[in-house]
Order: sequence, then structure tokens, then C-alpha cells
Amino acid sequence: MSSLLEDRYRFLLRMLPRSYRAGGREEEMLATYMEGAGESEEALLGRPRWAEARAIAALAVRVRLGGAGATARSLASGRVVRWIALLGVAGNAVTTGHEFLAGLARGRTSPRSTR
Repeated sequence: MSSLLEDRYRFLLRMLPRSYRAGGREEEMLATYMEGAGESEEALLGRPRWAEARAIAALAVRVRLGGAGATARSLASGRVVRWIALLGVAGNAVTTGHEFLAGLARGRTSPRSTR
């Protein structure tokens, strides 16, 4: 019979792609987390630590967006997400530069200054 803590770790590990969890990796990760929980207050209450939950979520994002061990589909998805982010940053830079230059043309350096 599994404990509440084990069930919650399994729930968190389901964020990872099935291909990443295959081959016994999920059981190995679960055993490591259960061993590390020990007799902490969170473990006694059946809750994983926040740091571990964040680490699992970050790993899931990295693997799904083309990190180490990712599939070809994940690599492509990651490439698209990075391009969209780059376009967003570039668009923001262009807008900020345009506002700055327009402010210089009006004789002020900040859009909020009231000269």
C-alpha cells in the first residue's frame, strides 16, 4: 500500500513526459525522493517539499522544450518557443527604442518627465 506522500510524488512526476519516465526512471526518482524526505515535517504530513516540486516542474519544462534527453518533437517545440520569446524581446526593444528617440526629439529623455 502506498503512502500519501508517495502518491503525491507520483502525481508530480507525471508532469514529466512518459518517454522520460520509462525504463524504471520514474521508480528510481520516486525512491530517491522518498528516501530524501525522511522524517521531515512535510513527509509526516504527506506533502512533498516545495523545492522538490519546483525542481520536478523545471525538469519537466526543460525536457518538454528540448533539454537533455528530449525527443525530436520536444526539440522542435523548444525551438519554436525560443523563437517566439526572442521575437517578443526584439519587439519590446524596438518599441522602447522608438519611445526613447521620440522623447529625445521632443526634448525630453523620459516619457514620464513633464518638461
